[in-house]
Amino acid sequence: MMKNNILFLCLMLALSACTSQSDNHSVGVKERELFSLDITTLDDEIHTVYFSDLMESVEIIQLDTASEAYMAIHQLMVSDNYLLITNGKHAKLFRRSDGKFISNIGNRGQGPGEYFIVDGGIIDEQNKRVYLSDMVLDHIVAYDWNGKHLPDEAIQLPMIPSWKEVYLSENKDSALVFVSPKSNGVLPRFRNSIETEADPYLCWQQDLKGNVSKGISPGHLVMPNEINAHNRIYVSHVTKDSPIYTFCIKQAKVYIKDTLYHYNKATNHFYPAYTTNFPHDECNLVFSTESPLHYYTTYQRYKEGKLIAPQNMETNRLVQVEKKTGKARYIRLINDYLGGLEVSGVNFRYSMKDNYVFFRFNDALKLKEQLEEVLNKNTSMDNSVRERITHLKNSLHEDSNDVIVLCTFKKE
Repeated sequence: MMKNNILFLCLMLALSACTSQSDNHSVGVKERELFSLDITTLDDEIHTVYFSDLMESVEIIQLDTASEAYMAIHQLMVSDNYLLITNGKHAKLFRRSDGKFISNIGNRGQGPGEYFIVDGGIIDEQNKRVYLSDMVLDHIVAYDWNGKHLPDEAIQLPMIPSWKEVYLSENKDSALVFVSPKSNGVLPRFRNSIETEADPYLCWQQDLKGNVSKGISPGHLVMPNEINAHNRIYVSHVTKDSPIYTFCIKQAKVYIKDTLYHYNKATNHFYPAYTTNFPHDECNLVFSTESPLHYYTTYQRYKEGKLIAPQNMETNRLVQVEKKTGKARYIRLINDYLGGLEVSGVNFRYSMKDNYVFFRFNDALKLKEQLEEVLNKNTSMDNSVRERITHLKNSLHEDSNDVIVLCTFKKE
């Protein structure tokens, strides 16, 4: 208990840097209950967790086999009826119900309406609009449903931030933006270096012309540019009916202690919500996020002195913490909707977004083999599951496009 209290005090002192700096900067921290996980209290047993215990629904979406529909998938944005898929260089819109290809959204380049590196996107289904953010632009590019550039509908930004996440308000008249804040100096980027000024905000609310109404100062979350150049931020709207957003920085090198933060849009407060005391050094990755009912932490240890790469990984563990009880355990995930396929904890963690998680299978014949093996081994499988898997297996062939498994978390 004493250990947790000391950690809590340290975090509060560190975060006190996020205080008011101007009329636009709100006090960055309000005291909230911080859950601190002491990993020394966990036993070494790895518990099996089934998707049916976590998810309220699972969709299996086979993407269109039209020639223009093929692409590598890095990011997935989901609306009620559509999917926006990006991989940095390309962006494509699909129908959610059957994976039908709708359109290419913009093109890569340096001209009007073109992008260099896509780092996020927004689907405005009601107005049939798609927005893409680019790492080198000072605005969010707008397109119609057919991928036509709409220059007059761009969302202006007050600066050129690096990794960012953008949310539009329900009535589409304002935006909420999160960034991984950079400092003064030289920022390495894409084989080049650029001179930068320090970001004044960690997150902010603005109108569509780039005028900031509320903002949170970055405080101690500013990192040296040589580190920040490789960081990604992960932001998630925990539930659509809540003003609370989750914020975490996935660091290529652990420069700050692993902590999951909350941002309350209604009150403009940013504060720590969950942290762990996993050991940190330059060969570790510790990264946390949450679903409506649980916190999750991925812990990876790599061979000393080696690059952070899969071939150099020594330890890879996934921790699940039940919010209601505080019960924590190491887990392995089994997708029982696909008959018992084990899911990588890394893929699970990095694909969580806004109350859903997605998995992509980009080798149709390998997936077909996996499903055949599951069908042969699991003779006690429920008939409805067997029918689902058999139907998917029989539909796969060498020309099949990616298969997406889209899962929505339970809320209670």
